[in-house]
Amino acid sequence: MTYLALYRAWRPQSFADVTGQQHVTRTLQNALLQQKFSHAYLFSGPRGIGKTSIAKIFAKAINCKQEPLNEPCNECPSCRSITSGELLDVTEIDAASNRGVDEIRDLRDQVKYAPTEVDYKIYIIDEVHMLTNEAFNALLKTLEEPPKHVIFILATTEPHKLPLTIISRCQRFDLQRINHEDIVARLRFICDELNFEYEPAALELIASTAEGGLRDALSLLDQVLAFGDNRVIQEHVMQVTGSVNDKVLCDLMEQVADRNIPAALSVYDQAIRDGKDPKQFVKDLLYFCRDLLLVLLTPDISEVNQRGLLKKGFAEVAGKYSDQELMTMLEQVAKTDYEIKYINQPRVVVELLLIQMCRRDVARRDSDTMLEGLRKQVAQLEERIAKGVPVATQQVKDANRPKLSAGSQGSVQKDKLIEISKGNNIKVFDKIKGHWDEILEHVKREKVTLHAWLINGQPVAVYQTYIVIAFQNAIHRETSDQSANRQIVENVIQKMTAGKPFQIMNILMSEWNEAIAGTKDVSDEKNQENDSVKQAIEMFGEEFVVIKD
Repeated sequence: MTYLALYRAWRPQSFADVTGQQHVTRTLQNALLQQKFSHAYLFSGPRGIGKTSIAKIFAKAINCKQEPLNEPCNECPSCRSITSGELLDVTEIDAASNRGVDEIRDLRDQVKYAPTEVDYKIYIIDEVHMLTNEAFNALLKTLEEPPKHVIFILATTEPHKLPLTIISRCQRFDLQRINHEDIVARLRFICDELNFEYEPAALELIASTAEGGLRDALSLLDQVLAFGDNRVIQEHVMQVTGSVNDKVLCDLMEQVADRNIPAALSVYDQAIRDGKDPKQFVKDLLYFCRDLLLVLLTPDISEVNQRGLLKKGFAEVAGKYSDQELMTMLEQVAKTDYEIKYINQPRVVVELLLIQMCRRDVARRDSDTMLEGLRKQVAQLEERIAKGVPVATQQVKDANRPKLSAGSQGSVQKDKLIEISKGNNIKVFDKIKGHWDEILEHVKREKVTLHAWLINGQPVAVYQTYIVIAFQNAIHRETSDQSANRQIVENVIQKMTAGKPFQIMNILMSEWNEAIAGTKDVSDEKNQENDSVKQAIEMFGEEFVVIKD
């Protein structure tokens, strides 16, 4: 007999078997009892949570010979044929491979015909967001007013990609990620039914790795069973998923608590030698730090650890930190977890993260020293003001930048922009503009978030030592104009121009357009003035014409 994967063999065949979607199943069951069916339904939610399974169960219940029931009987010919996929009146369509207008036109022609074996023809369109705009337009009228014997059930993981005209014509159900405990209970039930040996911690880890998707959990369980000869133990799950053992993370956080940089790096190096992926390492470290913080703040909580059951000594490690330290480190690890996706050398980034975690006191001391210095400066200024002594403003580093207009919230004055537009260094500007994509790529490596803002701007001029970048929106300009962000862009450009220093001037595109228009107006006025002077000279003679501003 051909082996069936667990997620197929244990696919729900009734609403009672569906895990974690009671808000959907209850509504559909009440509709079945009352025989009130909508002409179109939309099921949306993440992958592997039961969208198409619920759709098929609903199709069986609608056409069940034992109606009205709130569950399909799974015994009558129509239920059995729908389960096996043999009933022609219930059609499941994969929109990813049937996404064109021609396929939808064929479907539109088919719905005209009455069902042959059951009461309703049901079309289940999976991943419906993959349809083209033309296909949606072709489907629109049929979806709005289908024949009485037709019901559409649409399923998608990305409902935001559907046209609002489609969504408004459907009864929409948003399915949720399945609760961690519900996944564990389902895995335990299947293992008990099949007499598989398992460790509770292993099932907890599988459920956590699945991140709310029961299908992913069952697929992973299948893989672990094959790896461990029908035994499910935590060590096997760790090896299959590439997760880092809690003992390793405990040892690492103990070294970090002792501020022992060589030992912390040694623990990480051994994990890499054992084949662990740096990105997975950071992800596991993130959850581990989260668990440490929760154990510290809520010591009486019974189920904290997302990665498995609480280990002996876990609370002891948490006790070596203050809650402020753990929150700071959690922010650092979360930031690294986000940025490591875009970095070519993830191992080095994780090593830098561990060094920062070990040197957390140094960073705090530097911050405290800076803060204390600022407090002293403020106290001195207040004292001098109280005595009536004039206080001189401090000379800032970038005082030579163009003066800003006080009423324009940081916008450069129009006269200055007109001057810039006249003196644009075309040769250097063309070079900068030609390498702009390359500059953006280097900025992305330095700071991903800055790149996200900077791509909304474009260079418009090079004037003396300034590169002028124009933005469509003020928020993009303001964020890019922060001193730290501006310094990153200037450093990148300096490297790409063989060390020639440039300063960045960020403006709004509307300001630049006004400046260009102003330049044109001034030029026109001068031409008009020149024409008037010529006419006066011709009429009165050059000796009688005096030009005054």
